Amino acid sequence: MRTFISMFFISLLFSCFFKSEPLLYNSSSEPSSEAVQDTMQHPNPKNYSAFIDSISQTKEIKILQDAGVPCLVSFEVLIDETGTYLEHKWVGDTCHPLAEKAIEKCMPVLKFTPGEIRGIKQKMWVKMSVRWTTWSGFKSGIF
Repeated sequence: MRTFISMFFISLLFSCFFKSEPLLYNSSSEPSSEAVQDTMQHPNPKNYSAFIDSISQTKEIKILQDAGVPCLVSFEVLIDETGTYLEHKWVGDTCHPLAEKAIEKCMPVLKFTPGEIRGIKQKMWVKMSVRWTTWSGFKSGIF
């Protein structure tokens, strides 16, 4: 028992001399995600209402609305350094292939303010959604 107690005190003594500290990440070489968020400007659509209007005028959407099919379509759009649409990808399941076709037709209409990170214009993905119901018409969102 005395041996155990003496070892305990020796380890306590050593711990006072060799105090370990957690290693800190050198934040000067790479900014934290919070710092990047403060210096990031997301792209914003310049003509989103024109985009929604052009979708609502397509024959595919008129067919879906006449059939009473409510729909929610989520997608991501890649924007270049000038704010021009480059490509898109669907997020999750879309409600109907006709909805995809109508939205794809109208994608080139989209124009954005360019996104920036630390003052440098960059390509960025923008999450968007378009939804319509049989009773309330079109609703849309940008995330």
